[in-house]
Amino acid sequence: MNKELFEAFQVHQSGDLNRAEGLYRRLLEEPSIALQVHQLLGALLLQKKEPKSAIPHLEAAVLGAPTSIPILNNLAIAYTRSERKEEAVATYLRSLAIQPSNVETLKNLAEVLIKWKRYQAAVDVLSRAIPLNPTSDLVLMKYGLALYKLDRNQEAKVCFERILGREPNHFKALLGLGRVLLRHSVASAESVQIWRRLVEMSPTNPAILNNYGSVLKNSKQDTEAEEVLRRSLQFAPEFLPAICNLGIVLAAQGRYEESRDRFRQAIAMEANRSAEFESDLEGDGENYSLVDEPTWKKYGCIAYGQLATIENVLGNLAAAEIAIDRALSIDSEHAESHLILALLRLQHGDFEMGWREYEWRKRSTNAPRMFSEPEWRGENNPEHTVLIHAEQGLGDTLQFVRYAKIVKKRVGRVVVMTQRPLVQFIRGCLEVDEVVSETDPTPAFDSHVALMSLPTVLQTTFETIPSQVPYLVADPNLVAEWRIRFQPSAAIRVGIAWQGNKEFGFDRDRSVPLRYFKPLSQIAGVELISLQKGYGTEQLNDIDFNVTQFSGVDEMAGPFMDTAAMMMNLDLVIASCTATAHLAGGLGRPVWLAKSFNWDWRWRSDEHGANPWYPTMRMFSQRTRGDWESVFERMADELRLMTEK
Repeated sequence: MNKELFEAFQVHQSGDLNRAEGLYRRLLEEPSIALQVHQLLGALLLQKKEPKSAIPHLEAAVLGAPTSIPILNNLAIAYTRSERKEEAVATYLRSLAIQPSNVETLKNLAEVLIKWKRYQAAVDVLSRAIPLNPTSDLVLMKYGLALYKLDRNQEAKVCFERILGREPNHFKALLGLGRVLLRHSVASAESVQIWRRLVEMSPTNPAILNNYGSVLKNSKQDTEAEEVLRRSLQFAPEFLPAICNLGIVLAAQGRYEESRDRFRQAIAMEANRSAEFESDLEGDGENYSLVDEPTWKKYGCIAYGQLATIENVLGNLAAAEIAIDRALSIDSEHAESHLILALLRLQHGDFEMGWREYEWRKRSTNAPRMFSEPEWRGENNPEHTVLIHAEQGLGDTLQFVRYAKIVKKRVGRVVVMTQRPLVQFIRGCLEVDEVVSETDPTPAFDSHVALMSLPTVLQTTFETIPSQVPYLVADPNLVAEWRIRFQPSAAIRVGIAWQGNKEFGFDRDRSVPLRYFKPLSQIAGVELISLQKGYGTEQLNDIDFNVTQFSGVDEMAGPFMDTAAMMMNLDLVIASCTATAHLAGGLGRPVWLAKSFNWDWRWRSDEHGANPWYPTMRMFSQRTRGDWESVFERMADELRLMTEK
């Protein structure tokens, strides 16, 4: 090496970059060493984070040494840092054409492809690198990241777990695994554990705290989630995802006004949008007060959609409509916002628009099952077999299974696929060809339809609701057995059910604490009989009034079988918004619904005492949120009139 160049190189190596740069520039005038100088000066300028200045020197070096892998790779790095993506990719490919098995080049090319969101190309490149260096955590980490971006979650999970098998505390692998697990709407114990570990490793990182709070939220640990999310906001008060998650957690606890304030705060974050800013929310030097376009599109929709839901819960229907319109103005393809709009329109009796919008659930996180066979569109075909498949809760199935007999009039064969607890009961009710469980092998069929799409397919309007009851039937042998078991009595027998599934988001509003039934028990000539099973039965130990209980209900006969037979021997059923109310309504039994202040489309608005789906149902609605006492006072007055008659 030229003596002066060697001295300049030693200065460079010592870390005195400014002096070394001056020496290199003077040496550019020496033609015999210009190639080496361009190479070293380009590398130095990369060190100084001046990639644009490095490019002409590295290009000159490549002209003199077109097969030099180090020079080509430095030039590709300079292109990358200068946002000249196509030239960066082309330069790495040129390098790989010379040395196809260079792991460093493959890794760097993959980094570029990931940076510009060309994830499949990155996977293709990294799949070449891994066999060449199977123990490289860095290569495997990038491979897992690219797979994650492609929603190939199980493959990404395997990558991160391989790294953690070698290095259990590898922070980025833990973060990758945690993010894969975070995609599940129901949090697993593993997900909670992973995010707890990440918080222990990075206790002041707002993004990690937010994700841990989100996992706790998804696992229904609302109190713990609130505490963690508030910690996130202590470190980053304007962190939009944490604000939205806290709003959701507060709503789950019934603290609707506080929740509404949080969503309004989130909406105000639109002012912090920046098209220049791009976030991956990992927390490495993140400016948490800024909001990039993709983040606003996601969380703006969430904030307005949740605000619409909260305003609806609070009875502010006009405000709810405005909020959901704003959500859809942000993203007209946002499925969850369309679903909220659907429920609002159905609530108003606008079935034409409501059912149409409700079809957006097929693109949501809780979409019904899909099959390779075509969807049934309502056509008449006597040679056709249609599979009707249930979705959502047991109450939804009991409400909408009435449509099966309409379908049967149009096609040759109908198979109903329902939740396992309902199979035996529905098999005894419907005049269809076959009833199977969701976990059974699927019988052959020509087309399928999701149960709650049938109002759309059959063009149900408010005036044409198929409200003929009974469409559900109790087993006559069990009805006779329960008639004997009840024994003759002059009392008015009232079956009661008070508690729904606690996993339902608004269960704390719809379920009625058993103590509120006490005024009914004090009416002479009234006997209360428990229809409650599972959740809520523990409340029977804490009351100071009589409720008759029968042992073994539905245990031998099967789910809902005894319950339906009991109802046929009762004078009245009183229930909260649960499957019990739907069962009584479908059986055509007199049923009183204890209806919360929350507006639910299937029960209509608070001004109506009758229900369009169940002619034998009366609705007793809260006039103010949480006021069950006045609901049961009105019920008690009506029940006294019944005893007097």
